[in-house]
Amino acid sequence: MFPFRKLQAFVPTSSPPTLDDQVLLHFGKIIHEQGKAPGVAFKHALEHFSIEELSDALVVIGYYRLLSIYIGTFQVEVDPQQDGNWVKG
Repeated sequence: MFPFRKLQAFVPTSSPPTLDDQVLLHFGKIIHEQGKAPGVAFKHALEHFSIEELSDALVVIGYYRLLSIYIGTFQVEVDPQQDGNWVKG
């Protein structure tokens, strides 16, 4: 499966991650590793995000997992072009 650490590469690095960023990344990492968020992790995330925001995050995490399974199964190349640009043309 697509490693979680690669997901962190998409987090902007122009400023240090906020506490909310860290909480959400931790929440996503737990879900990625365990398949669900234990009660403690869920309650902690609820201190920083609404139920709607966490629901949106779970949809994104689920979609990410779906794509990573597809990419892994069909061995789709995901590397950027030589110049590092993901957009062709």
